[in-house]
Amino acid sequence: MKLFHTPAISALAARILVAESGLPVRPVRVRLNSGLDEDGQDFRATYPDCRLPALWFDDETLLDTETDMALALLARMSPHPVTAPLPDMPAFQQIRMCLKFLAHDVHVHFSPLLRLDTLAPARSAAHEALQRAYAQLDAMLARQSFLLGEAFTLPDAYAFTLLTWNPLAGLDTATWPALAAYAGRIRQRPSVMAALAEEGLLEGWRDDLQPYSGCDPSRRA
Repeated sequence: MKLFHTPAISALAARILVAESGLPVRPVRVRLNSGLDEDGQDFRATYPDCRLPALWFDDETLLDTETDMALALLARMSPHPVTAPLPDMPAFQQIRMCLKFLAHDVHVHFSPLLRLDTLAPARSAAHEALQRAYAQLDAMLARQSFLLGEAFTLPDAYAFTLLTWNPLAGLDTATWPALAAYAGRIRQRPSVMAALAEEGLLEGWRDDLQPYSGCDPSRRA
């Protein structure tokens, strides 16, 4: 199976999950300007919308996925107890609710902040929405080490990925101490260090990944 991605978008969460689980998934980078993947194939010829992440299965099925759906799908295939959905329905529902919160209360508000043409009122509203969501997460993480308790699970990969966009959006994670400590804990995981290194983000955000072209991380997610 292949995971089509480009650096610094929300597909980083899927790459972390793959590293945690040991799933036999090959990451394939797509260059958005040309539409070519790292094998020299024209990804847009197969999938004109070029929405990433996308999963390519061995039976040549291409699945376009939102990030939360990609994570859930990869986790369902994982035998690893850290990343696989918990077997009982209440716990699985917790995972779904957490992914939904991250997608709809955090992820979606980055788009107006990362676009250059966003008007000031919309930018201000997005900032306020993110601050409210981060305050909720900070209060939760003051009581526990990870989003669902004391163990790393798949929503943590998604949350960490979103937090890496804070410098671009003019947000300082240190404003929320428990959230900042949480991000630091996750960053030290070998899977996360490996995924950041592979995407060239181990030393932090790179200027060449700024969304000047209008293809910002949130819109490509």
